[in-house]
Amino acid sequence: MGNLKPSLLRMAVLIPALVTTLTIAGCASLAGNGVLTLKQVHMDMSWKMTAYRQAVIAGSVTEGQARQVNAAYHEYLEAYQHALDAAGGNLDAPAPPDLKAKADQLIDAISVVLATLT
Repeated sequence: MGNLKPSLLRMAVLIPALVTTLTIAGCASLAGNGVLTLKQVHMDMSWKMTAYRQAVIAGSVTEGQARQVNAAYHEYLEAYQHALDAAGGNLDAPAPPDLKAKADQLIDAISVVLATLT
């Protein structure tokens, strides 16, 4: 019974992470013109951050991983806010390349964390 608790914690993190990954694959569709919008990028990041936060709650994230993800998240938020301001608050505006780059860095940081859970 003592070994069951870590297994249940891993499953509590892995199942939502898997669902999140599959959902993101479906939600990351491009706008009609083949360009990601600010709204789509933000939705994708929200799902990834939810999976990451579940890993934090389960105690599966090291301090080093947390620092990396937090740094990438703050850079993403800054780029997102700048892009949103530049678009006059229009969430349907195309995501600029710098925002996509910051989003990719955040996804990479979170993916490292989630990959260590298996």
